Amino acid sequence: MRVVILLCLSLISLYAQALHVDQNFTSQMSGKYQTSYEDKERNLTAWDIFVGSKLTPYQKLNAGYSKSVFWGKFDITNNSTLDTTVVLQNLRAGTDYIDIYLYKNSVMSQKILLGDMRPQIQKMVLASKSAFYLTLKAHESVTVVSRFDSLGSYDLEWRVLSTSRYSYSNSLELTIMGIFGGFLLTLVLYNFTIYVNLRKTLFLAYVLHASLLLIFQYAYNGLFYFFNIGIDLLTNTLITWYVPHFMLACLGVFTILFFEFHRNNRFLTYFIGTLVALNILAGLFFIYAYWDLKILLLTDYFLIFSFLTLLSFFFIGIYAIYKGYNGGWYYLVGESVYLFSLIYLALILAGKSPSGNMVYLIPFAVSIEMFAFSLALGNRVKKLRVEHQKVEQLIMDEARFTSIGKSIGMAVHQWKDPLSQLASHILLLKAKEYEGELLPKNVRIHIDEMAKLIEYMKNTINDVYDSCTNVKAMNRFDISDAIELSIRFQKDRITLLGVDLEIQCDANSTVYGSKHALTNILMVLFDNAFDQFKSAQTNHPKIKISVENDTKQTLISFEDNGGGIAVSPISDIFEIDISSKKRKGTGMGLALAKMMVETKLNGVISIHNSENGACFEIKILHTHKTFLCETEIFN
Repeated sequence: MRVVILLCLSLISLYAQALHVDQNFTSQMSGKYQTSYEDKERNLTAWDIFVGSKLTPYQKLNAGYSKSVFWGKFDITNNSTLDTTVVLQNLRAGTDYIDIYLYKNSVMSQKILLGDMRPQIQKMVLASKSAFYLTLKAHESVTVVSRFDSLGSYDLEWRVLSTSRYSYSNSLELTIMGIFGGFLLTLVLYNFTIYVNLRKTLFLAYVLHASLLLIFQYAYNGLFYFFNIGIDLLTNTLITWYVPHFMLACLGVFTILFFEFHRNNRFLTYFIGTLVALNILAGLFFIYAYWDLKILLLTDYFLIFSFLTLLSFFFIGIYAIYKGYNGGWYYLVGESVYLFSLIYLALILAGKSPSGNMVYLIPFAVSIEMFAFSLALGNRVKKLRVEHQKVEQLIMDEARFTSIGKSIGMAVHQWKDPLSQLASHILLLKAKEYEGELLPKNVRIHIDEMAKLIEYMKNTINDVYDSCTNVKAMNRFDISDAIELSIRFQKDRITLLGVDLEIQCDANSTVYGSKHALTNILMVLFDNAFDQFKSAQTNHPKIKISVENDTKQTLISFEDNGGGIAVSPISDIFEIDISSKKRKGTGMGLALAKMMVETKLNGVISIHNSENGACFEIKILHTHKTFLCETEIFN
């Protein structure tokens, strides 16, 4: 009976469609010559597959995560009169176990063991993907039966290549992956250098994301296995499960820091933070596979979650562009390319699509993503450089103000004695008059005027002294005091220009911060308004200062009728070297005012053009210390 079966199989093989090779052969896929089978019970043998008469063929050439074992069978024939050697290469790197059974004349002639869970030293060909050499004698036919057993996805097809074509293809793949790795490593080192210098966590998040991307790509494409760098076989396999989730977690942190959602959008911060936490948990879950490999069968569910995470980042990019966030377009371009390439990867991992040229597509998409992010970070570095210049200028100005304050403090001490002596002489004259010594009438009038002038000079000196000393003091102060002090400093210019002042401020409007800072901010706004009045030749200049309080913040509005600010966008007026006075201005005043509002008052300053002029708004948030101070007032 066995002889009859073998005879029938020989006749079938003689007339069946086979993959033909010769001396001019280059490459061909085995797909259209191959029959595949799914072994759900895991009990079939190579002979069962070779016979295959009562088995139901599996209709696809790839499969997703499954408990089944898969088989493939096809015939290959040498049409040449000479011996021909070809290379059979599986398209999927990372398949755990592949057993090859070669049948010649219906007899198994050789068994070859491949797969990434077998030591490299046992392999006929050490490469990133499972491969072996097959030498066919003249007009010889061989039936190739292959058994695939893996906890990952499967690609059941073989690429048959001539030896020269295989060498070229392998060299090209290694060259492309080397260029990709070098490019990504350059970006990693560059941004890590920036992180070391600036200590900005944003750049560290980029470095971690890019590094994990590189590790994942090299592991997924079998390069760690090929290089044999000492990573154990199980780790080399499991890297492709848990690293992607840590990679997505780093991308989430990068997104929050890149758009500064932690400062301006609490909802998105919590939403992305939740995605980050869930991806970290998913990565830790797959690390547990070191002790129980069966959990890898749940991969399909985690692929859906990973896809939803990337889709969320894609829509966040659209939202960032809609809201005008800096770098939104760079982020969206990077995420779009990466998302669509990852969709293709997910289809491959789920067994819905063959591997094809995935080895080139994914690295290309990753390179575009990371390059786009790098361009965005380059703009961020420029912004940080400008902010650094602002800080340096602020430090220089504060040092200058401190030096001036010390000088004024010394001058005040020197002036107080002569003023006190003059006041004493006047009191002496008044005392003599009181004792009966009559003074001429005009002398009495001048004595009274001199007393008023001396009192005015003492008050002015005290105001200057208070303003120029203890500039770093942070405490509770009354906003009306800062407003009155700034008005006293600007009294002469207010009178000269005929400015009509309107002040609306409650007596108990208090905040926690630097009174010196608010005084200087208001003086900057006064100077800006005065210059605008002159430039616009305003007939009846008016400045309105109002203070409004609620439970969360205090709003200080400073509005003039000087015609408004012509800078576009108007928010740029707070940038260094941007001035509405063109060549007459340095652009430092409002930039320093913004810096002082943020650092000394825990607030923000904004500007918009009103009906008749410019309106500056200073929002000072109520801190815990402010709340305590206000509680003291009302109690």
